[in-house]
Amino acid sequence: MTARSRSAAVLVTVLVVLSTVVAGGVVGAQSDAGGANGTNATAETGVELPPADDVYVEDDGDAVLAYEEAANGTQANYGLNVSEGLFHALVASDVEGSNDLAANVTAVMTGKNVTGNGMLGMARPEALSNLSMNVTGVRTDENARSDVSAAATVTGANIARSVPIERAGVVGNVTTTGSTFDADLAASAQLTQPLGQPQHQSYHITEGNGTYTLNVSQERPVLGATASQWETREQAKRTLQSQYVALAESMNGSADLTIDSYSFTRSESGRSKLDIDYSVTYQGIERAVADRLTSSLTSAEDVDLNRSEVRSVSKRLRNLTVKELSVRYDQRQGSIEAGMSADLDNYDGAVLAALDIAEATDMQALNAGAMAGMNTAGVGSMPASAETPPAATSNVTPSNAAATSAASSNQGIERLRKQFAAQQAANLTRTSTFTANVTRNSPQALSVDLDSQSRTENWGAYVDELEDRDIETSDIEYELHAATEGERVNVTAAVSVSGENLLEQATNRMLNSSTGPQAGQTREYVTAFREAGFRKAQMDLSVEDGRMQLETGAAFENMTALRDALVTLEGGQSIESVVGRTDNGTTTSYVRVEDAVAENASESAVRELGYVGGDTSVHLPNTWNRTMPSANASEANEYLGLTGATSGLTGPGFGIGVAVIALLAAALVAARRQQ
Repeated sequence: MTARSRSAAVLVTVLVVLSTVVAGGVVGAQSDAGGANGTNATAETGVELPPADDVYVEDDGDAVLAYEEAANGTQANYGLNVSEGLFHALVASDVEGSNDLAANVTAVMTGKNVTGNGMLGMARPEALSNLSMNVTGVRTDENARSDVSAAATVTGANIARSVPIERAGVVGNVTTTGSTFDADLAASAQLTQPLGQPQHQSYHITEGNGTYTLNVSQERPVLGATASQWETREQAKRTLQSQYVALAESMNGSADLTIDSYSFTRSESGRSKLDIDYSVTYQGIERAVADRLTSSLTSAEDVDLNRSEVRSVSKRLRNLTVKELSVRYDQRQGSIEAGMSADLDNYDGAVLAALDIAEATDMQALNAGAMAGMNTAGVGSMPASAETPPAATSNVTPSNAAATSAASSNQGIERLRKQFAAQQAANLTRTSTFTANVTRNSPQALSVDLDSQSRTENWGAYVDELEDRDIETSDIEYELHAATEGERVNVTAAVSVSGENLLEQATNRMLNSSTGPQAGQTREYVTAFREAGFRKAQMDLSVEDGRMQLETGAAFENMTALRDALVTLEGGQSIESVVGRTDNGTTTSYVRVEDAVAENASESAVRELGYVGGDTSVHLPNTWNRTMPSANASEANEYLGLTGATSGLTGPGFGIGVAVIALLAAALVAARRQQ
């Protein structure tokens, strides 16, 4: 890496860290407050400044480092002022292959609000005849719901050949309460090509008083190698007994097999067909399964459960009632039909038993073994070299990384336990329904339709129960719309997220869940961000006629904590500001360093600085006369809406919709570059 290319690394690092905290994990975070708040940031993760092109030394020993690089069509104006706690940048650049792309995105975040909106327009792909998509959702203290509908038609001979369907559809619904689970799914398809031999299979399980009954119906071809197992009714019974009865007996239970109907035929071509209905009634296997689980858990080295606790787990599992569980499949010459139904009662005991087992499992030992295996395999390790930045060196070992992961896992389990208890106390009901259809409209056109809904009952009571258990929630509203309009595809999106401690929840989650070789670095960056006292961040992005313009800014109460975690300097030196300007095809970054050298320092003393290389031009006091640009604090405050009052902290924000638009735009640009 050259000095000029490295000169932008510091600014890029700042932007990346800001973007990571702004965009990562905020929307869905609901972690408990507290955690790793007390961790102190250090400079161990900071990167060193690369050698400057020029160093301008001032009378008091401060120095301004100048880094120059070719603008290559980019116009930049940015400034970071540490003492003011402000950052602002305005960048414009040509985007190759985006002449037909138009976009406008606004994004702002505060500690309590995250909202945003944007639009994206692009040329309609030739294969897409029409598109209509609508996604809306809301989650507040009183309600939680979502709706998705989409319809599209794609054309092209290759697409039609790759999807051998005349029509196909799937419909389903799932309903859960604190103790019940009910689901139904049905699917069918009419194909353009014939399938193999027709067949029908269905399995249906019900639970009675200490018994389980399995009813099976089969009409299927039989391969020649297994035909002898089914040629007579007695042979079929022996085959089924070996499959079902023997299994029950091996578990100290019993099973009664009844063949209700039987037919076996062999055609002149040698193909065999079995048509059979039978039922199997199991007795005593529920306790046998529980006893086997008890034995397995008590002998497991990584599970710390005594016999009393294991018996409690087994009892909870036995309380699960299978009211109905069925699967069916029918295949004809050119069609398929399939379905599934599940109706479970008292499944809450199984959930709590699973949480008990997870909580008793020694995750630290398991994770330490996994981390040791990763390191043994060379994952996350690299040979030492002069080019390796300090950030790559971490004090995270397999043992303490595993301990952090285990602690995070235990917190997650406890959170799930509280959420499930709240769901039961509030009698929360969740219902989801969905349908999807694919239809061949013509030999070269396929249409796709999708609809889904999610609804809740007693959501407000559920939120109250969560709050009683010290689990904070956030309000979310979002919408996404996309449609073809003539030869264009237009997308609009908006999102709003709010919560009393939204940013604190997000950073707590990042601090408590960071694992792996870079976990220590991540935690130090996030902790430094928190210590910096984040106030507000904003971004505005537009693309038009192949030109992109990005304006962004951020405000902090005390940016020194973030600076010290990002950049490493010797002694009492510190970066006060970073300013960039593009002029005559060259972008120059000016980095002001306080107390770089002593007053009246010689050139040799200046050249001892780590960011002064052999090719760096040193300008001592009274040998240069130029005005250095400075970060414009009033411009940054005005852009962020902070001028004169703090009420500007309640503006629009950043969220899922913005991310979707940004990703879509990036994908389009990348695709066009490959053409």
